[in-house]
Amino acid sequence: MAKNHNSTGGRIINSLPDDLLLGLTTVEAICTCVLSPMWRDLWTRLPKLSFHDNETSTLNWGFANLVDAALTRAYGVLNFFEIRIANAANLDVPRLGSWARAVAPRVTGQFKLIVAVLDAQQHTVIDLPCFPRARYIFLCLTTNTELRLPMPSTGNFAFLNALDLFNLRFGDGGASMGDLISSSCPQLQYLRLFNVIGVTELNIQSKQLLKLHLFALRDLERLHVVAMKLFVFIVSCCYMRKGRKDPAGTELTVVAPMLKEVTWEGFCPEEMRFDANKHLDMLSARWLSVCEFRPNIMWLSHHTNYARIMEHFSH
Repeated sequence: MAKNHNSTGGRIINSLPDDLLLGLTTVEAICTCVLSPMWRDLWTRLPKLSFHDNETSTLNWGFANLVDAALTRAYGVLNFFEIRIANAANLDVPRLGSWARAVAPRVTGQFKLIVAVLDAQQHTVIDLPCFPRARYIFLCLTTNTELRLPMPSTGNFAFLNALDLFNLRFGDGGASMGDLISSSCPQLQYLRLFNVIGVTELNIQSKQLLKLHLFALRDLERLHVVAMKLFVFIVSCCYMRKGRKDPAGTELTVVAPMLKEVTWEGFCPEEMRFDANKHLDMLSARWLSVCEFRPNIMWLSHHTNYARIMEHFSH
């Protein structure tokens, strides 16, 4: 009877559609594939790979070893790839870089690296490879992690539509960021930089950029943007390096004839030039005399800052 029961159970499992695995996380899909010989390697062809270290806490493999083994066997096009790390014991930044290099040629959709470790103190470096087919890249690391971007000569992010960089630092003053956007991302429309350290000068030239959102680039001193299709421009808590008491020596230049919405919070640079649409649909400007960024908390003190911004627009 046991044999017949197992045989019946096997037939039932084998009759289930392969698409069943698409609704599972990668770890769940790998574990489920042991139920049927027909499914054994099916997970290696999934278009979505997602690894969260909290899912492997009950397994004996270890998070990094699991990802290494999975990427060795997985193949095919990926429309979604994500690594999410919450446990400091699982944070291995050089391995993050190697995983990114392993999947970069295959990602045609989203690529995400998310590090939710608040007490990472050691300075580390991650080299981002070129993603020739990815459409969205989201990196949330730690402010002690230096991001090094690929040189334009290594290839283009030809299909990249949106780029989000959170909680990281640059060691070159932001020069590579400007070069990447201006030379290697011809289709980029949305750019967000949040709590990025070490960017002192940012030069962006883009024919397709629609929205630029900069938050807590406190080291910023010079920002130059030439974007013919830019529609939304948001700057908050920038030009606010620790110890800076006034905006002396800071600059802003924006060339954006299609600009419709401007939001500005914080220091106004000493030199400002907007070569932009004078008739905005929305303008919001205020002074933040204190803007300290801490985990989950922000203290803001509000004062009016309209005059410096308003002089550049009719209404």
